[in-house]
Amino acid sequence: MISANQPFSQWDSIFPDSMMTVAAIDRLVHHATILEFQAQSFRKQAAAKRSAKSQTKTDQSSSD
Repeated sequence: MISANQPFSQWDSIFPDSMMTVAAIDRLVHHATILEFQAQSFRKQAAAKRSAKSQTKTDQSSSD
């Protein structure tokens, strides 16, 4: 199983050469089943919650 947070169309920004990108994708998807999810990642959600908590603490301490 391989997971990525970018669609194949954006992999050109990862590899230095577009031919390398095409070759890598070709080898990955040959005989593969691709599942695509359109949801926010759990790590991103957790980071947003941590950021909101730290911002709330900062706001509370600055108002004291």
